[in-house]
Amino acid sequence: MAILTWGATDATIERFRCSPACTAVLMLHATTYAVLYGLFMAATLHAVGSEKVTSLQAAVYADVALSTLPIFIAVRHIAAAARGV
Repeated sequence: MAILTWGATDATIERFRCSPACTAVLMLHATTYAVLYGLFMAATLHAVGSEKVTSLQAAVYADVALSTLPIFIAVRHIAAAARGV
């Protein structure tokens, strides 16, 4: 999900860069992916919390931790595009 968000963010920025609606589209895009990412993380952590397999828990927690980098990069791209950089 995080890598998909990063790619979709870059595609959205390229498509609407010179559009008068760029800021509105970027805010809608950011809100949509933030809610989706939050739902996926909550569902993942809820599912892991209800199971007793510790090796699966470690893998899921590592996945959640590693997915923060692409999300951080996507947020930086949105912020830079909103500033007009």
